[in-house]
Amino acid sequence: MATERVIELHALPADRRLARLAALAIVLALFDAGIPTPLPGIKPGFANIVTLLALERLGLRAAIAVSVLRIFAAALLLGSLFTPGFFLSAAGGRPACSGWRSPIACPAACSARSPCR
Repeated sequence: MATERVIELHALPADRRLARLAALAIVLALFDAGIPTPLPGIKPGFANIVTLLALERLGLRAAIAVSVLRIFAAALLLGSLFTPGFFLSAAGGRPACSGWRSPIACPAACSARSPCR
């Protein structure tokens, strides 16, 4: 006789916040893909706004998670996984995670007298 095993997973509030931000980033990435552009491979990158928001409010680890989830989910939904567009999106997500060395990402290193290092 086999015994039945039940595994219960409980989502923490931080997990729910991260999932909401990732879902918003995916929706914005899909919206972004529908906008016609004058040159191939150039997009406004609205989904990176959500990554910057995650960086400011939740930290670097959450920003990287949101960016990676957005890049892979949007690529799967758009049918562009491992195409040049996928790699361009990944290249655009990397600077968004670093916050372009903004005062939000490195408040101690930035001041009115000296730019970010």
